[in-house]
Amino acid sequence: MSRALPVAIPALALLDGLIHLALVFMFRRPGAPFSPFSYASGRFIANFLAYTVLAFAFLLVQNRASVWAKVVDALLILLALATLVAWLATGFFPNPFGFLGYLSKLIEIVLIVLVAMHLWGLTRGGAPPQTASARR
Repeated sequence: MSRALPVAIPALALLDGLIHLALVFMFRRPGAPFSPFSYASGRFIANFLAYTVLAFAFLLVQNRASVWAKVVDALLILLALATLVAWLATGFFPNPFGFLGYLSKLIEIVLIVLVAMHLWGLTRGGAPPQTASARR
């Protein structure tokens, strides 16, 4: 398993979450009252919170060959897939600034691939390596 995965996965998850949080403020109409619990804002804030929680959970359990590491990996994949499907269901339109919608989808696709590689590494070589004294 690559040493870059434990750094890249939470970084990409946080970046995608921050993009979704930024969209809350970019879609806001000037002069309109801010309502974080409206449907549009709520989805983006929930996405940000979910990515943030899963990124920190990944950092906590990343190198453990436990069920929790596999659960966090699976949840990250499911979150990225759900975000992609939701975007496609809305007509896959980018935000008014154009590139952020496509950048977010690219990050999610890369995140799915990297987390799948990490999950495969956990399931393939799940046992922690033995030290020389433990082999005797």
